[in-house]
Amino acid sequence: MNNIFSEKILVSKVYNLLKRRGYAVAKEVPFVSRSIDLVYRNRNSEIVAIEIKIKKWDTALKQARYCLLGTSKVYVYLSNATVTEEIKESFRRIGLGLAVINIGTNGKISISCVLEPTNHSIEWMPFRNRLTNSFFHRLHTGGKL
Repeated sequence: MNNIFSEKILVSKVYNLLKRRGYAVAKEVPFVSRSIDLVYRNRNSEIVAIEIKIKKWDTALKQARYCLLGTSKVYVYLSNATVTEEIKESFRRIGLGLAVINIGTNGKISISCVLEPTNHSIEWMPFRNRLTNSFFHRLHTGGKL
């Protein structure tokens, strides 16, 4: 199926899916000079970042790598993508998680995890604190700055 959704719509759909699953989640969380598409707190109370892309997995990889400064768990969600071994290896080398957003003919989405993120030592405490503060601010203000 051709992709009929913009990245902004996919961010909202994944946001809604995570909310339905009971996660505390925020959209467009400011982080240093950028923003992260989605940030949520997982069942282990860890802060997790998600970057969503329709195309250009290599651009998503660069954006997600930047997120590693603020959290140790980062995923890239690619829309209806074919994930090759080359792509998986690129993400595995850095320790990023990778998932595919599958869009059904009815417009509903499902997420298929291809690669779980691994722990790394890039995370830097001042940036981690900044990301955590931005995340909680978004949660408590309904996304308003």
